[in-house]
Amino acid sequence: MDWRVALCACNETLPLAAGAIQRSLGLEHLPERFARLPRDEIHRFMDWLGRERPARLLVACCAPPELIREAAATAGVPSGSVEVVNLREACFRAHPDPAGAAAVKAARLLRAAMRAAEASAPAVTMPVKAGRTVLIATDGPAGLALARRLGDLVRPILILDEGSSRFDAEPARALPWKVNWGRVTRVDGALGAFRVTVEHQQPIDLRACIACMRCVPVCHTSAISPGLRLQMDRCDRCGDCLEACGAIGAIRIPRAERETITADQVVEIRGAGDGAGDGRPRRTGHHRLLDPTPAALDALGLQVLRLVGEFQKPAYVHYDPGRCAGGAAGRQGCGRCVPACPYDAIARNPREPLRMTVDQAACEGCGACVAACPTSSLTFTDPPPAVLQARLDALLAPVPGAPASPLVVAYHCPEQGAAAFEEAGAGGRR
Repeated sequence: MDWRVALCACNETLPLAAGAIQRSLGLEHLPERFARLPRDEIHRFMDWLGRERPARLLVACCAPPELIREAAATAGVPSGSVEVVNLREACFRAHPDPAGAAAVKAARLLRAAMRAAEASAPAVTMPVKAGRTVLIATDGPAGLALARRLGDLVRPILILDEGSSRFDAEPARALPWKVNWGRVTRVDGALGAFRVTVEHQQPIDLRACIACMRCVPVCHTSAISPGLRLQMDRCDRCGDCLEACGAIGAIRIPRAERETITADQVVEIRGAGDGAGDGRPRRTGHHRLLDPTPAALDALGLQVLRLVGEFQKPAYVHYDPGRCAGGAAGRQGCGRCVPACPYDAIARNPREPLRMTVDQAACEGCGACVAACPTSSLTFTDPPPAVLQARLDALLAPVPGAPASPLVVAYHCPEQGAAAFEEAGAGGRR
């Protein structure tokens, strides 16, 4: 395949030899070398692309890949034909011998990027639409602050933790969103279609309450706070508040109700140091914040806004019913994938109980089902096996002219695992 390669030497701090890389990669054309590509030479880069018009482009640069792909697209090279590898962080800063081990590792990474791109196929995706309804469950004012930040762009639904005293001191006032006391007990569904189970035991229903405050002064045990939360441990059930609220009917003693609220995204905010949770991994669009600092709220708000709209979500897993050991002769068999999935994305097919069905909207691509399947009827689509094999072959194959050395292959997730490797490399740990 016709490849062109661009190398950025990062202000001449990286010993990138175009001739050596050409030989290592078996390139037909000599790589184009830049000293400060994203800073001073982006226009020369675009001019070079305009002349060459490569079918495939590999760029070794620490600039954001989006910047490189945008410049390439402007020069007439489709962004899908561009691969970007950050050799500075992956190789030269992690190895004390830049002309030795780092250079060999650089050749392996460039070669792996090329071979994986050649073996790749169009990604399998599914359309996802996430509207503006965001349920915010909070035990303190941080949830109100987040609703205020997002209120002009989304439709918040606030669930105030009925066991929290952090709302008691501030007098209740009308808010421009749906607000109620409650406790989130279950979150089902996926981005754009969450179903949130909320239990209500707090006697004051804020959806019906008009904040007239008539119930507060008549309570002789001061069980009703200015924030309109009735503290049942102080209530003697005299009924005075019920009489005061008679025309409104916002107080019910006792109260034990459950409802299901639909939302496009779900946010749960707990005070600093509160490690409470169900221990299950979070789906995309289900956010949890345990340390609601202003900076953390800003970051959370951006995450929520990025997921509003219409986009394509990867269909991570392919299911082959012909290889499945889920059952035969009318008897249910294997089924290991069902309990292995932490997102409830796999279940028996209701129309064919001997086989499985994958809810691609709920799947997060963690791979637990793929690992559990004994017949490989569940396989990844991203990366597909052919791409993974091509990348491994390219990484492990000898580099021409380089001494043989023992290699270690590490498998990791693209989120926390990638961050751990980047941190290790920045600290010089290979």
